[in-house]
Amino acid sequence: MVKFRAQWGIRAKLCVALLFIMVLPGLVILVLVEPQTKQDYDTCLAVLLALAVSLVFPLAHLLARFVIVAELDKINKFCLQVRKGKRGIFFDLPLQADEENEILTLKRNLNWMLYAVSSREKSLYTYLAETKKDKNRFQKLSTLDPLTQLYNRRYFDSRLHRAIEESLSDGSGFCLVLMDLDRFKQVNDSFGHQVGDQLLVSLATNIKDSTRKAGDVAFRYGGDEFGVLVFSEDPDGVVKAMKRILVRHAVYMVGDSTLSMGMAYFNRQDKADGDVNDLCRDLFEQADQAVYQAKKKGGGQIVYEKSMKRRGRNNPPDLTLFVGKG
Repeated sequence: MVKFRAQWGIRAKLCVALLFIMVLPGLVILVLVEPQTKQDYDTCLAVLLALAVSLVFPLAHLLARFVIVAELDKINKFCLQVRKGKRGIFFDLPLQADEENEILTLKRNLNWMLYAVSSREKSLYTYLAETKKDKNRFQKLSTLDPLTQLYNRRYFDSRLHRAIEESLSDGSGFCLVLMDLDRFKQVNDSFGHQVGDQLLVSLATNIKDSTRKAGDVAFRYGGDEFGVLVFSEDPDGVVKAMKRILVRHAVYMVGDSTLSMGMAYFNRQDKADGDVNDLCRDLFEQADQAVYQAKKKGGGQIVYEKSMKRRGRNNPPDLTLFVGKG
């Protein structure tokens, strides 16, 4: 019975209001006209009845407009605001009662729906933010060497490829420096792998401290092989930075673990437009050959690729710099 009264609440109120609007004016007219005879009374009553019948639909439409359509318009605006992504626009409703009309019940359900959507949306954004952090973290881990925290070979290969593409596009030059610890196996055999790992970490720190954090790319190519991509148009400045690494290495090196370096410079002016992969391979082979020459001369040296010697303003008379033990 309570459910029946709740469902028909608005309909009953509309019927009472419509009846009140139609009957009250008729009674007022009968009082003002004051029919003298029964025939006059019946005539007035018939006229009022016809008038009431003719006005019932317009009055019903008018009441529906102000009572129901107006509420539906508020609900429609509410839904449009939610559709635009606005939250916190709940209906201001009274405390829930046992008997409520359909529109009030609908508003209450929309409030609960908006609360549920907002809560789940907030949870989703939090989850997506955590997922993005995990993605960035895993992506970073996939490009870093776990021991030295320098970039690994995978990242170096892609970054060298991109560096050559940029150089071919804008004509900028850069230098590839490869480094190799001399007699590193003897360090592991004589002092243990823990000391060998510490030597690698010290060299990585030396490289990072001696190069520009914002532009240069330091990497561990594998084992005791390291390198740097130095994005500079000044070969003499690059040589100076690499000499600084050699001098600092002499402080913490273990046994006869000197450092050999090979340097090769890339510029579009010296390269015919060709396959980028071939250019990457050629540049790496030039630097690697320079490292081989440094080790062949006894280690602890820098060997410049020939094109770097031609570019250097100081035109060094030889291709090597000896630092540390041979």
